[in-house]
Amino acid sequence: MYSVLYVDDEEPLLEIGKLFLEEKGEFSVDTSLSATDAFETIKRTRYDAIISDYLMPGLDGIEFLKQVRSVFGDIPFILFTGKGREEVVIQAIDNGVDFYLQKGGEPGAQYAELAHKIRTAVNKKRTEKAMRENEEKFRSLVSNALEAILIVDFQGSILFANNATADIVGVDDYRSLTGRNVIDFIAPESREDVIRDFSEVSKGHDGYLAHYSVITARGKKIQVESIGKVIGYEGNPADLISLRDLTDRKRTEDALTCANKKLNLLYSAARHDISNQLMVLDSFHILIQENIGNPDLVQEYLGKCSIASRNIRDQISFAKDLQNLGEKAPKWQNISHSINQAAKAFLMQDIGVLVDLPNTEVFADPLLYQVFFNLIDNSLRHGGIGLSEICVSGRETEDGLVIVYNDNGTGIPSGAKEQIFLKGYGKNTGIGLFLVREILAITGISIRETGNENEGARFEMTVPKESFRVNNKSLD
Repeated sequence: MYSVLYVDDEEPLLEIGKLFLEEKGEFSVDTSLSATDAFETIKRTRYDAIISDYLMPGLDGIEFLKQVRSVFGDIPFILFTGKGREEVVIQAIDNGVDFYLQKGGEPGAQYAELAHKIRTAVNKKRTEKAMRENEEKFRSLVSNALEAILIVDFQGSILFANNATADIVGVDDYRSLTGRNVIDFIAPESREDVIRDFSEVSKGHDGYLAHYSVITARGKKIQVESIGKVIGYEGNPADLISLRDLTDRKRTEDALTCANKKLNLLYSAARHDISNQLMVLDSFHILIQENIGNPDLVQEYLGKCSIASRNIRDQISFAKDLQNLGEKAPKWQNISHSINQAAKAFLMQDIGVLVDLPNTEVFADPLLYQVFFNLIDNSLRHGGIGLSEICVSGRETEDGLVIVYNDNGTGIPSGAKEQIFLKGYGKNTGIGLFLVREILAITGISIRETGNENEGARFEMTVPKESFRVNNKSLD
């Protein structure tokens, strides 16, 4: 049932209108003889629609309409009057009237038309209200969704974007994206694909996965996965797009592939070396049997067997160190935490460890802790009695982040700067600098020794742009 307030200064017209409208039980009609009284009534009672005469003493229908719009907003308002002057119609429209209906003619047809206009006005307002409420719910839900969601027209202009979208494209405020064109963020190699997919979605060919290269507001290239769907938005067709940043996933997949390749090569080399040493053992065993009567020669051959046996043990130990390499997927790790945890494994009462990398994270193999463990172990073993301080700092370059590990010990001889990273060099240094380099290389991090002899060891690790961040945001 529609609740209606009917305002007219002629009581007989109010009675007739009330009878006709309430005849079929569809409307409940209250009446008022003046706009002033009606305005007070609206304050106390909620109505679905208002019907008002124009020419009334005190407050005419247009002024009444202005007051209603000012205080009660968009409640449906129908001007029902015998005055048909053009300027009255224009004033009514300018002030937000829903319908204008002139009195006169056959009563049954006239009130049937009035009833139709009431239904139309009320249902329209209810629909608009429901749409606004749904849009508010949509905005509230989508704005805080974990997945990036945006709405664009089929020319690529952004009509709506949520917080997650802003995070992906590297802007601080998602509202700043409205009005921009998505092509601004698409890498050149993906633009033709995006334009083609807009055309396909506009034809109704939607709901399929697409992959693009995106350039963020900070100039960083990332890989995204996208699904587009045609929807109605603010009365027009649009493309609802959900995005997912695949950069970390692809980086992880590439790192695991790299680690598996390295493991296959290293295990193959280890098996080859062990096989060679076993052949040496078998050969000297035969020689010992053939020369059993020559004690000096047997003793020499036994020494050779001992060396081969020790080499086999070293290879097995090396293989044991390898077993954790690339076992788990790379992840973002706080550098300061990794260094401090590694330092706790040593008793260093007279040696300070200073770390100047606040809130800096790198994307690396979970064995990153052991990288710093080994560097500290090398400092303690080879730094000499003058070692008193280990410093770790960082600086940003065009290539990424350079992490500098520096101690004030004796340093590395100039001729050994490359040798220290070779397999088998420094067998008493835990996993060895060879594996340190392999661990870092899994995610594209390089390491080199750049110190001066007698001035302390200095290792520089270069982290690619996309593999470091500060406060969970990339510095690039």
